Amino acid sequence: MLIRTLSILGLLMAFLSTHAQESIHVIGRIDSAYSTEIRFIPQLDFVQYKNDTITVPIQEDGSFEVSLPLTGYTLFRTLLSREYVNLRGFPGDTVQVYLSEQHVDESYTVTGDNRTAALAAYRKGYEAYFAQLAPREAQIQHYRDDEAMEFKAYSDSIQDQKWAYFQAHKDSLPEEYIHYFESTFPYSRQMMSLNYLFNHKALHNFQGDFPMPPEAFFADMRELPLTGLESPLNESVYDFAEKFISNIPETFGSSLKKIEYIQANTDGELREALMFSRLRSTFDMQDLTEFLPHIEAFLASDAKESYRKEIQEDHDKYLRFMPGKALPDFELLDLDGKPVKLSDFRGQWVSLEFWASWCGPCRVQAPHIRKAMEELKDAPIVFLFVSVDEDEENWRKAVEMDQLGGIHLRAQGLKAIQLKEYQLTGVPVSFYVNPEGVIAVSNPIQPMNGRMVQDWLKVIEVE
Repeated sequence: MLIRTLSILGLLMAFLSTHAQESIHVIGRIDSAYSTEIRFIPQLDFVQYKNDTITVPIQEDGSFEVSLPLTGYTLFRTLLSREYVNLRGFPGDTVQVYLSEQHVDESYTVTGDNRTAALAAYRKGYEAYFAQLAPREAQIQHYRDDEAMEFKAYSDSIQDQKWAYFQAHKDSLPEEYIHYFESTFPYSRQMMSLNYLFNHKALHNFQGDFPMPPEAFFADMRELPLTGLESPLNESVYDFAEKFISNIPETFGSSLKKIEYIQANTDGELREALMFSRLRSTFDMQDLTEFLPHIEAFLASDAKESYRKEIQEDHDKYLRFMPGKALPDFELLDLDGKPVKLSDFRGQWVSLEFWASWCGPCRVQAPHIRKAMEELKDAPIVFLFVSVDEDEENWRKAVEMDQLGGIHLRAQGLKAIQLKEYQLTGVPVSFYVNPEGVIAVSNPIQPMNGRMVQDWLKVIEVE
């Protein structure tokens, strides 16, 4: 039986505290017809998101109870199904938490005679106030219709009112939260504006001419310091820096320029985190030649060991699956239950696509792949789709719905033994394979960009 789980992601961030490890006692009740266990994940690093999990069973009456280790003032992300809310807690407190699986963000309540419960009540009021100030429908309208500076003025007015709300309630708030909010608000207030460029384009279906916002749009953002920041690194500062560096005119559209900007304008933990995130994203590109010196320098640096380890793993994997390398063979069953090997197609070009029914980007690409396949129907290419769905019925339904031709195989999960050598950590993953079974293109440009046909014709012509 498929067990649906409820996850509480704890993003452990100690502010102003070097105390010994303590605990917060959580007594909870969940209104859910599906969840049978609750998971607590101490998220020590919000950049990597890799942590051990504490699993607690949910009783028949929906209750659960657990003591969680904390070090200082802590942010919890509470995730149930696909919704989440943030809670902040203090070691030594006992709180009662209620959640409904149907409306997590609206239903959650935290009670108790302590700072954790009082802060939860304040945060819920703060979020409700913001929802009134900027309803989702109004935000969408402004993102769609406003010019850049018009939207900046709208966003700034909202942020000024959020600051006023905080000031009006400041006397009743814990010292730790006051420090947190005052130190992070200058950064977090810019996030709504920084989302403008992408959201404006998306709401116009990326059709038309979208000039870069004027320099005045970024003026107050450039005044925020990205060096000499206190430790540990704050998630709001990191989020701002990552999005700011991605959107400013001097780096926009160039991963290399973003890396150079990070190196020139940040330091300490922020630089390490930004470089880790940016270098990881480069492994999705076809050609890493210009990035290899930066990758090698990062690996030789004194950056956090876990960052360097993950970059090293990605680097080794890239070298193993770069153009010119032979792909490992595998054997899987097709829709008719017949065994098919990758090596069965030696002598033919192969478009190899790893995907899954639950993968949003994979499914969005399907119409574009279908269109490209039609245009390439006379080309000597075999289209091979390998699903990593664990559920066979979901796989078959998705194949039928997407109406893609070609050959369809299924491996039972990303970690399926047949695909062990591919070291898959997610999908989609694609390869263009030549008749000798050698990679011609690794990580080709996604089909939704309309380049699949010309890229394939170019590859075949070059060969």
